[in-house]
Amino acid sequence: MNYLNTVDLDEELTKLEAELAPLAPREADRLAALRELRYEVGPDWECGEILIPAGLWAEYTEELAYDIGAVDRYAAWPGCYIDWEAAAESLRQDYAEAKFDGVTYYFLAS
Repeated sequence: MNYLNTVDLDEELTKLEAELAPLAPREADRLAALRELRYEVGPDWECGEILIPAGLWAEYTEELAYDIGAVDRYAAWPGCYIDWEAAAESLRQDYAEAKFDGVTYYFLAS
């Protein structure tokens, strides 16, 4: 899945901030976007927060349910009957959202 990890984004941010030469407009925009995202994510930024694209939210919810043992991954029932869109909407209350590069991402709210 196409999740973002703030550890990777922080490395990119650090490199852009360390540039001695003036940044090209595209790089300057990227730097501003990364700083804004770091502010929105807050103190968990440095801990490696995972950002899940809104378009993959239901898939993420299903995978999380299997990973934590809420549903047996190998049992046909009840997993094949679960409304994962409804489950994803219910889980959303524990997550915050931020826009980055034109995409809405969800991350665990602190």
